[in-house]
Amino acid sequence: MDTIPRVAAEEVARAAARDAESVCETAPGPRQVRQSRPRVCAGVVPAAYGYNPEPAVAGREQRTASARLPAVAGTMRRAGRPWHTWGRASSGGTAAGASLMTLLERHSYLDPGDAVDVTHGYPEGLSPQWIRDYQLHPPGDFLDVPPDRYLAVIRRYFQQFFCDCLTGAGAGPPAPGVSLVPTATMAFTIAATTLMRSPGDEFVLMDTSYDSYPGLLRSLGAQVRYAHRDADGLPDMESVRAACTERTRAIVTCCPDNPLGVVSRNAMEKLITLCKQRRITLLADHCLAEVDPMRAQIPVVPRLASARGLSYVALADTGKILGLGGSKIAALAYSRNWTQPLEAAASMHFFQFSQYDLYLLATILSDSRFSPYRQGLSTQMGSNYLRLREKVQPPLTVEPLGAGCFALVDAAGLGLDDVSYARLLQEEHQVLVVPVSWFPAGARTEPQTRVRVSLARPGKLIIRLGEALNASGAASAGRLAR
Repeated sequence: MDTIPRVAAEEVARAAARDAESVCETAPGPRQVRQSRPRVCAGVVPAAYGYNPEPAVAGREQRTASARLPAVAGTMRRAGRPWHTWGRASSGGTAAGASLMTLLERHSYLDPGDAVDVTHGYPEGLSPQWIRDYQLHPPGDFLDVPPDRYLAVIRRYFQQFFCDCLTGAGAGPPAPGVSLVPTATMAFTIAATTLMRSPGDEFVLMDTSYDSYPGLLRSLGAQVRYAHRDADGLPDMESVRAACTERTRAIVTCCPDNPLGVVSRNAMEKLITLCKQRRITLLADHCLAEVDPMRAQIPVVPRLASARGLSYVALADTGKILGLGGSKIAALAYSRNWTQPLEAAASMHFFQFSQYDLYLLATILSDSRFSPYRQGLSTQMGSNYLRLREKVQPPLTVEPLGAGCFALVDAAGLGLDDVSYARLLQEEHQVLVVPVSWFPAGARTEPQTRVRVSLARPGKLIIRLGEALNASGAASAGRLAR
């Protein structure tokens, strides 16, 4: 079995230990998600990679990143290569503090091989021919078009997205300012930079947060504080309140949630009320909000009547509705008090877009076929979810889906934690998934048993995924029986 070299293992362990310290205190509150400890099947999960019970600390068991990452990085392999070496050609190896989820997504993108890759949420194999034609046959003069003509079309699309209905009774909030940036991660970084006043300022995130954000915030000198979730995976408001201090600059939320897929208008209204009471900015990631397979009423902050008087910054991008091989644009929408600061912060990051990306996105978004395509994409993902839920058999389960382009598969019935199950899928069934425990959660008090899978794939691939999941379940159950 390939293992991570000692130096690399120590590097990852140090990074994980720093993460645990900067945490970032976890605010008090009930932990009601996944309280039971799964059994680990001896012989299926090697001790180097699987879950090993750790000694109690201060009266409770702690399963922190420092105990988890070296084993993960040391044994996740693909195509005969150690997992930590996938990106050496371009990045010089795995850097301390790197995002495990992003590394996995990046390297599966660079070299997918024959694996069933359901790691990232960008649509693959779902573009109709008319979109492919725009990709393959740009007009000969597209380089000569002033960029602002393309940008005006793209900006109108985001303005409509952020202001579309759902305002409820009474007059809606003022139309937000909208700025375009190359990627959603850059948009988040610009927003966080703008919101901070000095090193040590605090941001409150829900536990099991989108993987990149805690690391980005710490790289800016911010402190991250985690609030717990309730039994439904929604923010536990008592815990959110307890996490806020005089130095809290923003409460960060993803709606729909990534990775859990939960969505709630009531929960969003409670966060808005708290932010108004505490004079805290709400930083809302709506990058999955255009993907609505279950036809949920997704509460996009700038659309809500309650956003009047709220200090907010919201994010969105085109990447989850258009799979264009990296051509995408993101947007920042914000209450008017952030107009000048955000524009100033953005000016430090970039000024030029790819002309091809501008042409491609503006042309697709202005085509009369785009709206039916967008609706059909959500329908396709909804069908994929139902197909997966119907196909997957016990002891595995597919959890209910609120919104977004990801589903969660629970391996608790196999007696496996999520990382062990992800490794089993990769090594024995050529399926790449993302363990939910790779999404930061502060001091974790119990192992996770769920893996995240993308629904943004053709139906045939989802069928292959279901078959592989069932095969893994049957094989593991057989080993348990022995």
